[in-house]
Amino acid sequence: MEWHRIYPLHQAAQIYCTQLIIASGTKPIHLPEGVVHHSAKAAVFYEVTQLPCSHPAQIAIIGGGDAAFDYALHLCPYHQVAIYHRGAKARCLPLLWQRATRSPAIQIHPLTQLVAVHDDGKGGLELTLEREGERLIQKADFVLAAIGRQPALDFLSPALFQQMHELERKNRCFRIGDVQNGFFRQTAIAVGDGMRAAMQIAQSLQEVTL
Repeated sequence: MEWHRIYPLHQAAQIYCTQLIIASGTKPIHLPEGVVHHSAKAAVFYEVTQLPCSHPAQIAIIGGGDAAFDYALHLCPYHQVAIYHRGAKARCLPLLWQRATRSPAIQIHPLTQLVAVHDDGKGGLELTLEREGERLIQKADFVLAAIGRQPALDFLSPALFQQMHELERKNRCFRIGDVQNGFFRQTAIAVGDGMRAAMQIAQSLQEVTL
């Protein structure tokens, strides 16, 4: 195998290997089907880096975890931000909560669930929300959903996915980093996963040559 060669995603290639490392990270969980009207989809985002904010905007963030509050703190120096989350208490780190509550540009709305997102016909969005049985209408320029992430394994064929556990048991396949660590998405943990996989591969190759 030519280890130095990188194949573009659009280029088909057949590669043979004795061990496979999957470090594809995670992808955002999307809002449930039917919540976002087709006319509003262009203004709903799942990564903060995708927001096309060239001027101050009103941004609605859906979610109450670390990502939602981190996004809000990233955006609040330039934009007005409203965080809507379903729980009575946010699930983010206390430090993120403290910083967000100190910012005059961030509004936090607990016990609030997003019901629908529509185009308001004026270049913005109309959000239908529900809070303790009451329906509310709020305006926004963009929606940023931060309701969780899941392993990015779409590229695996169904056949390979079914064999995954057996291949991992035989040290033929390794999932490292965010793709397998769930809540524990930390650089140090990912590096440790990589080192462990490399050492296991080196050991198995050494056993083959003996």
